[in-house]
Amino acid sequence: MAQAQALVRKADGHEAAGRFDEASRLSLRALDLVRQLREREPDVHEHARMFGATAYTLGAKLAGAGRRAEAVAVLGEAEKAYESLPAASFPARDDWVADVRARRALGHAHRGARLSALEDLRAAFRQYRSHPMVPAEAVRTLGVAAQVQAACGDPGLALACAKRAVNLALTRRGPRLSVPTDGTFAYFLWASDVMRCVLAAQGEHEGAAAVEQVLVEIAGGPLPARMPTLLGDRLASDSPPDLTLTLTAALDAAEREGADVTAARRFVRRPRDEADPVLLPGDRADRPETAAVAAAHAVELTGLARRFAGQPAAAARLVVDAHHLFLVASEAQTLGMRYQFGDYGPHWATALLACCRQARADGDLVFAVDLGRWMVAVAERLMPFASVHPEVAALVVDCVRTDGQVLVDSGDVEAGRTALATAARIADRYGRTGGGPGAGE
Repeated sequence: MAQAQALVRKADGHEAAGRFDEASRLSLRALDLVRQLREREPDVHEHARMFGATAYTLGAKLAGAGRRAEAVAVLGEAEKAYESLPAASFPARDDWVADVRARRALGHAHRGARLSALEDLRAAFRQYRSHPMVPAEAVRTLGVAAQVQAACGDPGLALACAKRAVNLALTRRGPRLSVPTDGTFAYFLWASDVMRCVLAAQGEHEGAAAVEQVLVEIAGGPLPARMPTLLGDRLASDSPPDLTLTLTAALDAAEREGADVTAARRFVRRPRDEADPVLLPGDRADRPETAAVAAAHAVELTGLARRFAGQPAAAARLVVDAHHLFLVASEAQTLGMRYQFGDYGPHWATALLACCRQARADGDLVFAVDLGRWMVAVAERLMPFASVHPEVAALVVDCVRTDGQVLVDSGDVEAGRTALATAARIADRYGRTGGGPGAGE
């Protein structure tokens, strides 16, 4: 254990100096040593705690080195290690798991795995909200949420998180504004970056200029046009986020196409206590009365998404929000999702399937693989209905087959071939070759 701890300290020094490759190499060695300890003494909980902590810090080092897929994978190991700890002996266990998921949300978002990024963010947020947060913790949480949602989700919710974080962080000392110089400062910058980018994109140039002025005052000098943040990286990528495309904007576009969005708009704009605003997609259905109708509203959003054959970004915006409403309804064990999944599930799977095919056609394979993962999970839940509903059997085959095609395209040939073989077995079992457009691609 002492040798592993010494390696971690050396790795931290390299990380502080910006030498992320060397920091990652040393941390990987440390993790292997702790892994061996766990294998020799599996009942010693402290080994699991040390493994989780080492894997958690390694995730940051790998991300700094640009090895984001590896970072996401090792953070998954950290999560499992922490979850294995008894809560009675480790009262901070759930907070540690939340920290892992928040960091993994950033990793997913950097890669463009939007659904997984937003789900990890939601899980982390749920734990953080389970107890009162001091301002510094709230600024950190909101800063992460602002960046992840600006990169992967609804820019309107990203802006709401950013404004809240900035207001919590800013203090006035005499004529000057200031921000604590502890860890809060970095997250204040993250939130401010989201504010100025989203406001500028949405044409609110005075607001963006005001944020810029505050940043200049606090930093004591001019700032780069694009800050080295998650959002900055995504804006410079091949598939930058559209910071004007809020859920409200997507509904407006659907209305211009002739759709009746009255009920959807009412659900989205449902009044909230100012002290408890909507900050994440799932917040729209986080109460018993809203969770009960979440799946029905998700179905409505998926129906609206089908109107946007020529506007895939608007369709994806609606599908992503529908997906999270379905997730919240499932988690809440609502009557509809427990006893009527055969009615709701096909809408969920069909929406993810269409979005996955579009992402594949656009060459956005990271997003396509991410969609495929969630799509197959929904398809698996539909299997009990496949034997009596031929259209459900065809949908399941389509989902699994498309997932296999996407995995092969992404370079994960073995997993892709396994999925394609599974799709063929399901088709043989139910006498279905798959239905719907593009099934035979």
